Amino acid sequence: MALTKTIKKENNFGQQSTLNDVYIKVVSTSSTKKEVQAVVNFLESKDGKSLFGEVYSFPLNLNGENPIKQAYLHLKTLSEFSDAVDC
Repeated sequence: MALTKTIKKENNFGQQSTLNDVYIKVVSTSSTKKEVQAVVNFLESKDGKSLFGEVYSFPLNLNGENPIKQAYLHLKTLSEFSDAVDC
């Protein structure tokens, strides 16, 4: 499972860049009984170079899907991923 979307990102010089069809992949999760931290990589393409990474935290649902699936479901609830497409 992964997501794709166009991302606008500001560089260190304050310039905006548009990155088309960025491949978004949850690469790992770690959790306590209450919270999951998911490491998410943003890649040029499925097998492409990593552009950057982010960490997202959310409550763990002990009765839900596995933590990686929960991470994707959580990402899709965030406004920054509202237009992301499953791939």
